[in-house]
Amino acid sequence: QRRVYMLLLSASSPAGALASLRLITFDLDDTLWPTGPVVRAANAKLASALGADEDDLQARLKDARSAGGPKPSYSEARIIAVESFLLERDPSGSRRAEAEGFFEMWLAERHAAAGRLLFEGAAEAVAAVRRDHPAAVLAAVTNGRGDPLAMPALAACFDFSVSAEDGGIYPERKPAAAPFLAALRRAGVQRPTPASWCHVGDDLINDARE
Repeated sequence: QRRVYMLLLSASSPAGALASLRLITFDLDDTLWPTGPVVRAANAKLASALGADEDDLQARLKDARSAGGPKPSYSEARIIAVESFLLERDPSGSRRAEAEGFFEMWLAERHAAAGRLLFEGAAEAVAAVRRDHPAAVLAAVTNGRGDPLAMPALAACFDFSVSAEDGGIYPERKPAAAPFLAALRRAGVQRPTPASWCHVGDDLINDARE
């Protein structure tokens, strides 16, 4: 949240150092909202809908991530966890489609909870950046599954969102370059410089090293 305001202060004048920006990217989790409470709310809704124990579902997710072979993304691991629970209850056939439906419900609650728990002033700060840089592309670059385009308080401010869970990016995650490069390509920024691209985040390793 502090970094959002720092960017605003630097960008408050069109003649300022950031006036030439072509792309402004935002981290999401722990930058615009608190990750822990948001994910816990989504996990609670999923467990309630399934009639499952939250700890059991988390254990199944960890098992899916630690099984042999290529490690699945967190999204895929959550689907596998839900499917394994459903199969224990009814092993008569594939439950993949049903598990995917429950995952979509989890994701919708994640977005709803993020909207409810936005840091004070965060939406207003992002809107001010959008207003002060009408020619710049605003995008999210996240390791998680948050998507501001699915959140009414933020949707109008963002042009697109890149997740490290996306196909073609996973298993590369910030601070690896792949998620950032995907955003730069999508925004049409071929040779990024500090004058053309700015990233806003909460973590000096994940959000600043690259």
